[in-house]
Amino acid sequence: MVDVDQVPVVLADWVEQRRLATTPTWQLEMQAASEELGREIEGAIPGICPESPHPPAPDSSRGQECVREAKVWLEDLLWHKQAYKYAVHRWWPERVLELVTRMAGGQSAFTTLADLRKLNRYQAEVQLRIGSFNGAIGFRLGRAFMVIGDYEVIAAQMGMTLYDVRMMTIWGHQRDETGLIEDWELDPGVDNVVRFCQTQVFNNRLIEAWELRQQAELLQAMANVFEDATVDLVQELSGSVSEHALVEASGSRTAARMNTRIQKARAQRGLPGDPRRVPNQFSGPGAPLAAGVPPKTYWRELQPGDFDYRAPGVPGT
Repeated sequence: MVDVDQVPVVLADWVEQRRLATTPTWQLEMQAASEELGREIEGAIPGICPESPHPPAPDSSRGQECVREAKVWLEDLLWHKQAYKYAVHRWWPERVLELVTRMAGGQSAFTTLADLRKLNRYQAEVQLRIGSFNGAIGFRLGRAFMVIGDYEVIAAQMGMTLYDVRMMTIWGHQRDETGLIEDWELDPGVDNVVRFCQTQVFNNRLIEAWELRQQAELLQAMANVFEDATVDLVQELSGSVSEHALVEASGSRTAARMNTRIQKARAQRGLPGDPRRVPNQFSGPGAPLAAGVPPKTYWRELQPGDFDYRAPGVPGT
């Protein structure tokens, strides 16, 4: 008698055995080494996996100190948002367009294949800056976890998803060839924001991450403008220029990826004239939706449980 419930398990085991039997030994060894390296890297990042560093047990003296410090950090962030009406580093659509125009050397019309290459270069430069800001944010989110101990609370107060917090934290703790964590503050923009925050009476890693995020969103808005201009130009030139040339000039590498970029840009920000193309700091998770809304409703209010600083299931709770 065949146990129907066991069929998927048996089939999965058979597929895995076939994979192992047909995969070269060197490839299996490389895969195992890669997985081991991945576990080792994640194990050094605060709160990413059970082997990662976690805050001290709450019943210890240092744990009690973290609980008190977590409450101060969260309250200071809340007051920071209210005092500065959302953030110190604020920007409007005009600022984005000014920076984009300055970066493009005053050029506002893009019509040729050479222009497409320029757009690709501009976007690559902006993405490099975004990587530095996201790394600085992620590093601070990891340090905040070592005090607060709950990425859900951190994500709610930062207006981010847990997935974004996880990815940004991993990115922020990558190491250079010497084994040291990247110094994200080598970016002048990151350094300026951090230095400003450090001059404030109330400051902590969460406040620094919050202000860095505002600048990162400004850069992302610039990248979106260049991306929209890129996909618009690709479609304009598609009737007169070969697909291969468009793929190369746009930096898409493959035609499939170029088409995916077009579909994604259209789904997120539409065609020229779509209001979603107007970059706005005051939209998206955690941002105010209207000028008349009281500041305290821009983000989730703190709850007493937020100060427990321990997420369920975290080792040591």
